[in-house]
Amino acid sequence: MVEQGKIDANEKVVCYVTGNGLKATESIMEVLKKPDVMKADISEISAVVN
Repeated sequence: MVEQGKIDANEKVVCYVTGNGLKATESIMEVLKKPDVMKADISEISAVVN
């Protein structure tokens, strides 16, 4: 914004985030690992979680 002349280089700026990002996941999908697909098997899931 400084380069665009919208604010001065010495101005203080406040960024007010109003969400948690969960509704806009498309912006981070490139960096996220694909989730593992598992059978609905309690033994298999427990082995990964514990």
